Amino acid sequence: ALKEAPGSKNLILRYADAAGHPEGEKARGTRAGVREEEFDLVVLSVGMEIPETVRALGRKLGIELDDHGFCRTARFNPLQTSRPGVYAIG
Repeated sequence: ALKEAPGSKNLILRYADAAGHPEGEKARGTRAGVREEEFDLVVLSVGMEIPETVRALGRKLGIELDDHGFCRTARFNPLQTSRPGVYAIG
């Protein structure tokens, strides 16, 4: 959960730690396994890696993939893949 801290306008981020507990102690009035910390900036980044099975499906269907395994699309038509009638969506 993310909320604004009153007064400072910082962000309060509540999250579960990887081990399921906040370093052996209960974090600032929260359930065990949940941490709550205040930050002046939060950046959300999603790492994406294409599984080999998806790359294989693209090759099987004759869809050109880029170096990262994503569908190669037309520069001025970003939904169109290399195969007519197959579109890159999502």
